Amino acid sequence: MLVSQGLTIIAVSLSAVVVARWLQPDEWGVFSAFLGLSIALGVFIEFGLATWLLRDLSGLFASHGEVAKPRARELVSSALACTVSLTLMVTTAGGVVGAITGKRPALVLALSALLLFGGLFATANVLEAYLRVQRRLGRIVAASVLEKYLLVTLVVVAVLTGAGVLGVALSYVVASLSRCVLLGVGVFAGALPPFPSRTDLASVLRKSLPFGLTAAAMNIVPKLDALFLLAFSATAAGYYALADRVVGSVVVLPVIAATTLYPFLARRSHDRRAIWLISGGFGACGAALAAAGFLAAPQLVPFVFGDNYSDAVDAVRLMFLALPLIYAANPLQTYVFSYGRERLVVGATLAVAFTGTAAILIGQASEGISGAAVGFLVRQGLMFAAIAAIAASTALTRDAAHTSVEAPVP
Repeated sequence: MLVSQGLTIIAVSLSAVVVARWLQPDEWGVFSAFLGLSIALGVFIEFGLATWLLRDLSGLFASHGEVAKPRARELVSSALACTVSLTLMVTTAGGVVGAITGKRPALVLALSALLLFGGLFATANVLEAYLRVQRRLGRIVAASVLEKYLLVTLVVVAVLTGAGVLGVALSYVVASLSRCVLLGVGVFAGALPPFPSRTDLASVLRKSLPFGLTAAAMNIVPKLDALFLLAFSATAAGYYALADRVVGSVVVLPVIAATTLYPFLARRSHDRRAIWLISGGFGACGAALAAAGFLAAPQLVPFVFGDNYSDAVDAVRLMFLALPLIYAANPLQTYVFSYGRERLVVGATLAVAFTGTAAILIGQASEGISGAAVGFLVRQGLMFAAIAAIAASTALTRDAAHTSVEAPVP
């Protein structure tokens, strides 16, 4: 999985480099802001469904084995009905708003295409949850690699042919659709998904709500940072978006690695100290990457993105320093979700996310792009502290439960 994600990172980085070198910093800022909006809406469309499926399908298969497949597919089908419905609503609304505001037809279509990409992104993650629980990693790797390298190819073609922002946006749609098709065939074995019942739909939405709110706090709010920074300067938004993209390219690694823990945690047979050792190991990996990125940024950013982005180097270096915190927090989040503490996580992460946004905007207003990067560091530090506190509380509760079970009956 890590090797496949490494290949994916290369592909995503190449597509970002092509687009960034094609656009000026202010244009890149605008494009990144709207792309971030589409990804944020994709997280909203996913509504925490993928994370909930990972947690609950892991428990289902741990309890019933292969017999659980039909029921698991029914739950996946219900989740897909939610993501497809929300995708259609968001895409239609985006097109209508763009038309009403008098945007050029090409720009309206580009916006709609990016919103559709967000929905396809969510749909693919829902399908992938089932395959992760089944440990069918070959299908996941194949779909991910196909999507990203198709994206690079199409983006290069769009740039060379002068297709503009619309061509780039459509590249994202086609590549993401290919991933959905390959994953869907793997989940449903070439058959049509079962039609979801109203009871399942209501249950899925209710149970996934805490996960959706947590995803909003940890993904939607941060993805809107560049959009908020447009109020100060399109160039500042471009620099921040570039720094976020560079750091974000290595953030997906702990996310993917941590989600593979769900099937093991569902068995409830792990050592009580294991999660802290895993978190420490993740943090050490993050620290190594942070040191390498901090040292390489002054040469790497101008070389890869061009001299126009030299002023973004300080922001990139500062944001790299958050990697140990981000890496260490991911397995702890999986741990607390596995023990049903998602409602505690919701309140903590929402408060931290908005506090971080305020810190980023205050930092930009006072110190420029470097101040915004410090605000990013503040958000990640508070996020780690909140999740670590909940994990510690969860571990104490688990220890108490074990003690009460193991104690002799008087």
